[in-house]
Amino acid sequence: MLDAVRGTVESVEDGVLLLDIGSLTLEFLVPGYFLPDLQRGENVRVFTHFQLSSEGNRILPLAVAFPCVADRTFFRSFISVSGVGVRAAARALCHPPRDVAAAISRGDLLFLKALPGIGAARAKQIVAKLQEGMAAIASDYKSDDSCRGSRTEVLLVLKQLGIPGDQAALLVARAIEETGDSAGTQDILRACMRLRITG
Repeated sequence: MLDAVRGTVESVEDGVLLLDIGSLTLEFLVPGYFLPDLQRGENVRVFTHFQLSSEGNRILPLAVAFPCVADRTFFRSFISVSGVGVRAAARALCHPPRDVAAAISRGDLLFLKALPGIGAARAKQIVAKLQEGMAAIASDYKSDDSCRGSRTEVLLVLKQLGIPGDQAALLVARAIEETGDSAGTQDILRACMRLRITG
C-alpha cells in the first residue's frame, strides 16, 4: 500500500497527475482544489489513497493524491457515503476539504449541492451520514494548519535539503509573512529558497 510518494511532476491534465519517481511514472487522480499547486518539473510529496475499483467487468486500481494527511482522512470519510465513489469524490472536491468539512458540519446543503456531481439529494445524504463525525474533522483543521500553507511539508523539504531545523522554521515563518497564510506548499517553498539566496 502506498502511503506517500515523492517525485517530479511530469504532467497535470484533466485531473490526472503523472509523477516521475525515477524508474516509474505513477498516475494519480487529483482533486480540483489541489491542481493549482502542481507545476510541471517541480518536486512534490503527495499522500495517497489507493483503492481497487470495479468498473463494468473490470477491476481497476485507482490512486488519488493529496497535499496532506488531513485531506486524505477527509476523503476517506467522504467516499464512505453510498454512491460517492473515488472518481466522483475527486471531481467533487473543487474546494479544499477543510471548507467542505465545515459545510457538512453546519449542514450547509446549498454549498454541498453546488459541488460538481453532488446535487440536492446527495447533499442531504452526505449530511445525514457524516455531519456528526465531521464536526471533529472540521475542528482538527482549525487547530492544525499543516494543510493550509503546508508548513509541515515545507519544513520537511528544507530539512531534507540539509537546512537545520531552527533555520528552516525561521525561513518558513518569513516566507509565510511574504506569501500569506493561505499560500500553497510550492509558493511557500519558492519564497523560502529566494529568501535563503538573498539573505
